[in-house]
Amino acid sequence: MVMSIRKYWKIILITLLLLAAAIVGWRVWQAQTPEGQVRRQLRQLVECVSKKEGEGTTAGLLKGRAITELFAPECTLEFRSEMFCGTYTPSEITADFARFRVMFAQVEVGMRKLAITFSSPTEAAADFTGHLIGTLKTGGTVDAVRELVCHLRKIEGEWKITAITVREILER
Repeated sequence: MVMSIRKYWKIILITLLLLAAAIVGWRVWQAQTPEGQVRRQLRQLVECVSKKEGEGTTAGLLKGRAITELFAPECTLEFRSEMFCGTYTPSEITADFARFRVMFAQVEVGMRKLAITFSSPTEAAADFTGHLIGTLKTGGTVDAVRELVCHLRKIEGEWKITAITVREILER
């Protein structure tokens, strides 16, 4: 009886180890696919724009540097706002996001319902619902939800954002 229990536990342990290895392998493989690479770029953007309460200037500078790496040499932003509407260079986008972040004591940006389509091996579009919730330094709060489209192009082996626009939703 004791021998069969030990054999049983060994089989369970080996099965769990194989399952864990398969999950890790799948995650690594998924991250290397074009879709995984695009998802990683968008997650990086969300992390860079978000700001935790009490986050210092150094963290903001590091995030600004990371934002610069996410965008193509020319990127179109259309958010139906004077502050973020036009074609910009990565350094101009970084400066605008820095000004945006300064207005908030804390801000959290999120993505839901992400759907990525590829029109070619070097062109992608990501449709998603963007959510921004934050506390302004003046004490007010912001809670906004927008349907967004993000266009990306593979440039020198890296996916770069070429445009972010608010998707028009027709209402009845």
